Amino acid sequence: MLRREALRLTLAAAALPALPRGQTWTVFDDHQAATAAVLAERIVPGAQAAEVHRYMDLFLAAGPPAKRAAFLDGLGLLDAYCRRHYSAPFAACSPAQQDEALEAISAEKAPGRPFFDEAKHLTTTIYWNTEAGYRDLNAGGRVPATFACETGNSGQ
Repeated sequence: MLRREALRLTLAAAALPALPRGQTWTVFDDHQAATAAVLAERIVPGAQAAEVHRYMDLFLAAGPPAKRAAFLDGLGLLDAYCRRHYSAPFAACSPAQQDEALEAISAEKAPGRPFFDEAKHLTTTIYWNTEAGYRDLNAGGRVPATFACETGNSGQ
């Protein structure tokens, strides 16, 4: 991924709008959306509740057609692998089977490594820019409440 594209995605994620209830899919069909939701959850626990898959749909709709097609092809490859090995699509597999499938793809024992890398990138970028992601980042007070100078004189 080009630095320029990564910056664009990061800036766009920082300005995530609230999703309207009842949003229809722009890129995904219902099955692809369910697969993307489960995939995002396997990558970052909590991503499904943060509706990362809905934002993925919006990002893919706004992005280049080739990237959109590659992502949809990747979802198909993931389902095909799971059907071949577990007789069920990815979203219907057990969490252990889902992890096994993703580990095989990650280790390049199955096709789809570029797709999985992109799915991880989208999931993490989007999740850490949601309210839930910010809460996770600050769990246990790891992030200061303010970065302002305590004296208020900006170091002068």
